[in-house]
Amino acid sequence: MLSTNAVEAQVGDITPSDGIAKPEKQKLEAEYEDGVSAEARFVKDLDRFEMASQALEYERNHNAQTLQPFFDSSLPLLRHPEVKQWGEDLATERANFKQSQPN
Repeated sequence: MLSTNAVEAQVGDITPSDGIAKPEKQKLEAEYEDGVSAEARFVKDLDRFEMASQALEYERNHNAQTLQPFFDSSLPLLRHPEVKQWGEDLATERANFKQSQPN
């Protein structure tokens, strides 16, 4: 995932040689999944946005026709103001793309 990769580029991936205990890894994963911190919610929004962005790329470049569930399960759930704006911009971009396609 783009956001996960961006974080890993800055701090690195957690590997067994890092000595991070399994309970700590599970705690971090739960924090992300449950959205208990502002950072976790932001990263979750980035993941959702990235999913919708990838879906649009598949529609454009591979003529994919059945990707609406990816948009429905991501863009409406965005909460961070900036990422939400990106989502709105992406939805507009998608609408313009769809409108430009022959029926």
